[in-house]
Amino acid sequence: MNPTALVVVQHLLGSGHLRRAVLLGRALADAGMQVTVASGGMPLAGLNMAGINFVQLPPVRAADAAFSALVDADGNAVDETWRAGRRRALLACFDSARPDLLVLETFPFGRRKMRFELLPLLARAEQAKKKPRIVCSVRDVLQQRKPSHSAESAEWANRYFDAVWVHGDEKFIPLRDSFPVDQLRVAVTHTGYLYGHRGAVGGEGEDEVIVSTGGTDAAGRALYDVASAAAEADHEKTWRILMARGAAHQKRRRPAGRARVENNRADFPQLLRNCAVSVSRAGCNTVLDLLSARARAVLVPFEEHGETEQLQRATRISKTGRAVLLRERALTPAALTKAVTKAANAPRPAKTAVNMNGATACAALAEEILRRRG
Repeated sequence: MNPTALVVVQHLLGSGHLRRAVLLGRALADAGMQVTVASGGMPLAGLNMAGINFVQLPPVRAADAAFSALVDADGNAVDETWRAGRRRALLACFDSARPDLLVLETFPFGRRKMRFELLPLLARAEQAKKKPRIVCSVRDVLQQRKPSHSAESAEWANRYFDAVWVHGDEKFIPLRDSFPVDQLRVAVTHTGYLYGHRGAVGGEGEDEVIVSTGGTDAAGRALYDVASAAAEADHEKTWRILMARGAAHQKRRRPAGRARVENNRADFPQLLRNCAVSVSRAGCNTVLDLLSARARAVLVPFEEHGETEQLQRATRISKTGRAVLLRERALTPAALTKAVTKAANAPRPAKTAVNMNGATACAALAEEILRRRG
């Protein structure tokens, strides 16, 4: 009988965590495992679930970009009754899957608000008759936390986990740049980035400025407003502004002139291959799309409410000459126009040497860790 795996993921604001978890699940399935991906965030259309069993838990999301509270699908604050129901649903999923390999996306290095269910899940796994190997799946850069939170994360990792898989390239951005890895006794491996080369060939976006405001309206409003004003002043290029689904239909001021406003598109990577310049946030998946497309880029990292993750990634990429960095505090129509002009006049970036073969590495790591399990 093929080994089983359960991947647990919670996206709260954007969609990157879920997309990465599904890519990991498919990699494990391609390696012959029976894979269940349990998602606790809002449903997301258009994901390739081939070969995996997908379980949608009662969804929860962040109330705002500050992650100030958790709310359910209807926008109501979650209470203890809701938390108890979610905990039961997750534990039932674990009991049903009976995994040989349990993968928690981000936790314990983030998702502290979900510890009401994740710590009981880890306890259930520890007490299981068939105790699984337990792995943390984490992106390249972590949000910087106060020392006490980092210490607690390390304590949980050392107590419960067999391995930490960092989906990044250590030669590009090592985990130690955003977390004190010397506190970890658990094995840490940089797998390479998990990246699905997506996007059908198409002709749209040719010589345009493609603006991706992000996966959520909450994080994209400021960039949308500034890009709209910059687009109106540009009488030469067409600006195509992409917004989170639903946000494009809200009662917001629409730019005049040559600008276009659309929902986020599945062929975004192909738009990047065709565009004159890309303007975007610096989320992990977006940056991988930019590197793959060799797009001239302006990166405007999300920095509200003390966020540091995107700034660190954007700074590293700008230092390689692959993008122009525009800090959020300096974001104005004039500054954005100047940054777009600078990027447009730069040479097209060379093919990236960043390791994007994380799927293959994770499949091999899973096989190895289960072989040691016996």
